[in-house]
Amino acid sequence: MMEPLPADSCGAQAVGSMNGQILDETTRRWIEDRSRADEIRVIQPDEQVTMDHRPGRLDIRVDDQRRILSLACG
Repeated sequence: MMEPLPADSCGAQAVGSMNGQILDETTRRWIEDRSRADEIRVIQPDEQVTMDHRPGRLDIRVDDQRRILSLACG
C-alpha cells in the first residue's frame, strides 16, 4: 500500500519566504536546495501550462520582472 503524500510534498512552505523576491540564478538554487521538489517549473506571465497535477513539482509563478508571485505544489 502506498503512503499518501504530505500536503506540502514539494516544499512550497519551506521556501515561501521567497515570495516577492526576484527569481535569479542564486534565488533558484536557494529554492532548489531548501525545497523537497522533484521538479521545479517556472511559469511566466501568460504562459500556458499543462493541467496535470504533480504533487512533487514546485510551481513558481513570476511576473514580467521575474518577481516571484506564488510558490505552490502542482
